[in-house]
Amino acid sequence: CHWGYEGASGPDAWGSICDAKYPTCSAGKSQSPIDVVTASLTTASAPQTLGWNIPDRSATEFANYVKGRGGDTTNELYNGHTFQVEHLAATFTYDSIVYKLKQFHMHTGSEHTVDGKHSDLEIQFVHTTDDASAVSKVLVVAAFFKVEAGQGSPNFLRDLVKAIPKLSDVPTAVIAVDFAEIAQTVMIGSLPHRGANAADFTPNFKNYMTYSGSFTTPPCTEGAQWVLLRNPIYIYGEDAKALHELLGDNYRPVQPLNGRSVYSSV
Repeated sequence: CHWGYEGASGPDAWGSICDAKYPTCSAGKSQSPIDVVTASLTTASAPQTLGWNIPDRSATEFANYVKGRGGDTTNELYNGHTFQVEHLAATFTYDSIVYKLKQFHMHTGSEHTVDGKHSDLEIQFVHTTDDASAVSKVLVVAAFFKVEAGQGSPNFLRDLVKAIPKLSDVPTAVIAVDFAEIAQTVMIGSLPHRGANAADFTPNFKNYMTYSGSFTTPPCTEGAQWVLLRNPIYIYGEDAKALHELLGDNYRPVQPLNGRSVYSSV
């Protein structure tokens, strides 16, 4: 049974296809993604400073690109739905719970919208924990990327885009991706241009939004903690185009809030 992003197997049908294997996709009341209405944000009472702990830098550099299903020797792949990078050695502490980073993947355009507007790309960093005291066993950090004239892409994104033509059924390319660089890039964000005052810029590790939601793909499991980084990262238009040509419109439409609150750190 196959699910996708259009037609009879698209998001509107996820709850009923595959012999109704994914009922939460249609019956759930705390689904993701959502549209963030900035005028309705609630200020968090005790905001945290965010960041990844990368214990072994050598473990953040990895390779092996393959088109198809991932496995023990596959770290970067296109799995038919998204471009995904696995086997990352990093942890993320949130509400005193240590989460392990499992993978990150891409959506073109963004799944979350802000005041009704999509970004060109959303990268979701998926974490899990076995801590019995955790309210949420899954935490997802989302970073947003926008095409901006005259602005270049981060090095890690350029490297991933260069790998697209080499995707095949067996690993054929070895291209290092440094997660330390990725972490630094997304936890700061791009400084607004056109006369912006750098003194007024709050980096993403202190500038984010949170809410309780779900997986954005089947089985749409609820109880996931979402952290949305507010400052976008600028990218080349041709890089965004190359990723979109590979992935297509692989985003789920925004879901009703159903009374949930969205919190802002600032």
